[in-house]
Amino acid sequence: MTRRTFLGGGAAALAAYAAAPAPAAALDLGAGSGYWLGERYWGNRLQDWLSRAGRMECVAEPGMGVGRTVALLTHEIRTGDFDLSVRTGTLALGEGLSGFVLGTGVPGEDARRRALLGSASGVGGGLIAYVDHNGAVGFRDHTPEGAQLNWPAMSATASGTGSPRSLDEDLTLAVTCRTVDETTVSLRVAVRRTSDDAELTSATIAALPVTSVRGGIALMSSSRQGSESRYWFTGLSATGSGLTVIPERTLGPVVGTLFTSVAGVLRMTVQCMPVDPRDLPSVSLEVLRSGSWIRLGTNQIGPGYTAQFYASGMDPTTPTRYRIVAGDQTLYGGTIPAEPRGGIRIASLNCLKASHRPLDAPSAWQARLPGSVSLDLYSRRNIYFPHNEIVDSITAQRPDLLVAHGDQLYETSPTRKDTSSAPELDFLYKFLLWHWAMRPLTRRLPTVVLTDDHDVYQPNLYGEGGIATTDFRTGGYVKAASWVNLVQRMSSWHNPDRFDATPVAQGITVGYAAFSYGGTSFAIVEDRKFKTGLIKPGATPQLLGARQEAFLGTWANMHPGQPKVILTGSTWACVQTDADGAPRLDADSNGWPAPGRMRAVKLARAAHALIVSGDQHVGHLVRHGIAGFADGPLQFTPPAGSTSFQRWFQPAQPLPNSAGTPDTGDFTDRFGNRLRVLAAVNPKFTLRQLWDHYPAPGQDFGDRNLKREGFGLIAFDHARRRVRIECWPWNATETGAGQYPGWPVTVPYSAL
Repeated sequence: MTRRTFLGGGAAALAAYAAAPAPAAALDLGAGSGYWLGERYWGNRLQDWLSRAGRMECVAEPGMGVGRTVALLTHEIRTGDFDLSVRTGTLALGEGLSGFVLGTGVPGEDARRRALLGSASGVGGGLIAYVDHNGAVGFRDHTPEGAQLNWPAMSATASGTGSPRSLDEDLTLAVTCRTVDETTVSLRVAVRRTSDDAELTSATIAALPVTSVRGGIALMSSSRQGSESRYWFTGLSATGSGLTVIPERTLGPVVGTLFTSVAGVLRMTVQCMPVDPRDLPSVSLEVLRSGSWIRLGTNQIGPGYTAQFYASGMDPTTPTRYRIVAGDQTLYGGTIPAEPRGGIRIASLNCLKASHRPLDAPSAWQARLPGSVSLDLYSRRNIYFPHNEIVDSITAQRPDLLVAHGDQLYETSPTRKDTSSAPELDFLYKFLLWHWAMRPLTRRLPTVVLTDDHDVYQPNLYGEGGIATTDFRTGGYVKAASWVNLVQRMSSWHNPDRFDATPVAQGITVGYAAFSYGGTSFAIVEDRKFKTGLIKPGATPQLLGARQEAFLGTWANMHPGQPKVILTGSTWACVQTDADGAPRLDADSNGWPAPGRMRAVKLARAAHALIVSGDQHVGHLVRHGIAGFADGPLQFTPPAGSTSFQRWFQPAQPLPNSAGTPDTGDFTDRFGNRLRVLAAVNPKFTLRQLWDHYPAPGQDFGDRNLKREGFGLIAFDHARRRVRIECWPWNATETGAGQYPGWPVTVPYSAL
């Protein structure tokens, strides 16, 4: 079994599977297999660890083996008395170490956050108890925010002499922690030969603060820069009164589901961990009807470690429980809600970055902008995952439908970008983080997912109808078409049936669709996929392309009497200003190309549709202009959910026809598009202020206290025939904050 065969992408064959022993007759679905290490573990990164022959093996590529970790999800160190042990051995010789990382994360924060542990040290990084390539044991500090890959040695008393490690070794590494007093513990690490339990060497720290070990537990295989050493682990044991075990923190083999249920047709994608498909070849979907579980189908785990289900005959008038099963085991479950009546509440979310600073490379820590705080590497200040604040805030608004408008992940976060042509497992590692975070919502809410540029590992996407390119600016897709299709399969196969499923260039699949749900007519359009490249002399500039323009013309007459919504990737204008407050030229916005934008705006106006989008990071509500400044359709773009790159809409002079809040009124963007800005939400600092303290022309910033991030809520009230547009901070539930200034805005259907 190879990555090419299984994932359908285009990566090199994975020889490890061919060398693995035959699987057992029945899988212990918590034990792990393939790139899934088991329900108690999270590997950083997925592609760097393999479960084989009962061992967790570090399989990081040469040069990528520094600080590879496996987080233990279910255990937490809270007080001082505990014992840890694990068998470990060498897979490839060289300078390096294997061992434990203790006290990871920040106590009191969401435990999922400390699952992300990289090679870079920083606050919350814990301490390393190790045996190195010479057989010596000791401790290293993984918390310094400077010189983050140095991991300074901690003073300890050593005993015994180790021997250089070998490929045929089998060692047991043991850590003992004991309480000295209320605030102090002693820590001992020892290595023994597993065969006869003979201790070879040990190191002891007689006294250190208990806070040094309080937190999470991880395993680490690490090579020094330039070395190819790699290590394996098995038989992890964790006991003692100082440990707390929380079994419900396990993850997998199913991580989440994505579904829509429209006109009695259910489309569902089941996303699994990267389990060896020989061990978990298929899963089944069952629904509860009249007290009995009815099987709707059994499907193979296919490309992207997904199973897909398509079922008709669903009853839209009543909630339906579902579960995902394998054999006699229930792996996951949720509820398909009844279709809402009398209106619909739509949560709009875009741009979710896992962390601001990378976890596998040095980065700046200290704050420079006045009023900002330093971003401790392994705390919520820097790691935005698992986005529990925004999930809780969305949940509080009781949505009926969730729309993710794109950039569900960023290819450089939390770890470096995989630059190969088809980075299947790297995408999976980052996309699973999104699933893990969003599943309190997605397991019970129909969800529409659009893909954008960062989802396909591009800084910007001018899709040019699917053509291939080596330079994104010329238009087209940089990565392999088969991999792009894999991303779209994993992200959006479950969206409602396509209007015209004919692929575009290179066989890249399309996703534009029309559907009615909750008495509301929706059109999904892909503005990025058809958008003309920047460097195209003589080309007719397109935004939606002829196919989608014809589609919108047809959709305008579908679902008569229902209010209409267009779901798309980005704003059809450039609602941005530069450091001087002048209109900014940014072709990543869909203000460019202006002729294609004008055709799209006219089609939306003819349909009397509200346009909802993402991508632009600065939240805004605009009415597009056609002949004037405000005679076109409304478009709402909520702020980013969590991102680094900041944008601003802060005109230097007050605009005419202001809505009564700052930065509103009639505006002409750099592409000549006219519009009226009805509401806008900017960072709490200006671009010029950022440049006063950080190098220009950078726009990255991480402190969420000074950014303005969040989500949108669009509530259609059919009885009153009006729509209420809301814009909420990312942590509204946690802080009790109300909506951003300028919102809510209520509009009658007749004004759409």
